[in-house]
Amino acid sequence: MTRVRLASVQDYPFCADLSEQAMRLHLDGRPDLFSVPLSPALSRPGFEGMLQNPDFLLLVAEEAGAVRGFLIARRQANKAFRQEELFVESLVVDAAHRGRGLGRALMDSLELEARRRGYASLALQVWEFNQAAQAFYARGGYRPRSHILEKPL
Repeated sequence: MTRVRLASVQDYPFCADLSEQAMRLHLDGRPDLFSVPLSPALSRPGFEGMLQNPDFLLLVAEEAGAVRGFLIARRQANKAFRQEELFVESLVVDAAHRGRGLGRALMDSLELEARRRGYASLALQVWEFNQAAQAFYARGGYRPRSHILEKPL
């Protein structure tokens, strides 16, 4: 059974390992853009700082008492937007545990908390190469709001 809860300082080692998995995925998908990750991809001071910052929300998903996924979202206040939203900075589920509803449980919990806090929307960015993530978010009701275009030189 999946349990989603707020992250704590004790979750750092698990989240750092999962963050490394995500960085490897990005390195494989866009080696022309991403460089070899600094180790660790998620620093302890950065993680602890987000836990203390009220603009961030960190959730972990557990199965059998072990952290199998995490989510980092931050308050996005842009003067051009009429209302504040939560922007998903990172959603990572351990590769060995994907397809079991952990990512959906994290996103559902985030949506409930965002509604409770009065946010108007959730937003995120997905890399073009990550078709699995795009399909996951589409199944959850997400749709494109804008497109970032590039022209390699």
